Amino acid sequence: MNEVTATAPYNGPDGTAVPLTDDSMEAQWSKYKIPIIALVAVIVLGVIGYGLLSNHKENKNEEFGKKVYSFTQAHSAKLEKETYDVASYIVSFKALLKDVEGFEGAFPLLLSSADKMMQKGDLKESLELLQLGETQYSNSNAYKAFFVRIRLAALYEDMGKFNESYKVLQDLLKSPVKLLESKVYLDLGRIHLKRGEKEKAKTTFQYVIDNGKSGDDVVKMARLYMSNMELSNLK
Repeated sequence: MNEVTATAPYNGPDGTAVPLTDDSMEAQWSKYKIPIIALVAVIVLGVIGYGLLSNHKENKNEEFGKKVYSFTQAHSAKLEKETYDVASYIVSFKALLKDVEGFEGAFPLLLSSADKMMQKGDLKESLELLQLGETQYSNSNAYKAFFVRIRLAALYEDMGKFNESYKVLQDLLKSPVKLLESKVYLDLGRIHLKRGEKEKAKTTFQYVIDNGKSGDDVVKMARLYMSNMELSNLK
């Protein structure tokens, strides 16, 4: 994971500090936005894997597991290719989900597929897949709901749908699942900024700084946002 530099790496012609542009701030965040999401996927695989191990003797689950594995082998790697038809993948995935009767072992595949689509810029298709995941899995388990919604919040932000992202982040803060809480607050602070709510953004970033671990990238990013806001106010 790339380390985030908390000090302001931006000086004007006269040597004085000047704020980063919005695009530069986005570039700083994007360096580790996807790795954090990938980390969540690893956690999911562990949670789901335990459930599969507990039920591996059940014939139906074994059958469904084989179907998910076969689908993964046949389709998943193709998502990384620019020429692959993402819409067709979603149609095939929906058919798989129906065939395996919403089998939990398909959940990690849904998340990893949505991640790949996000990275490629197929945002509309990623949204369709995540909304499917929310409908299929979120009501059955708070952790599954968390893993879907933390991606939805990031996706809505990338799509410029800041109000939708705000609503999802608020739901995450109310969730009994408290994973990546500092990241959720950082995302919320950034959404406040994009909605023009500077004081709320400042309060939220300060919360991350006060309550997060000092060496964490999320805390470093919160400090960077705070520094950038202060410099912007001096202009």
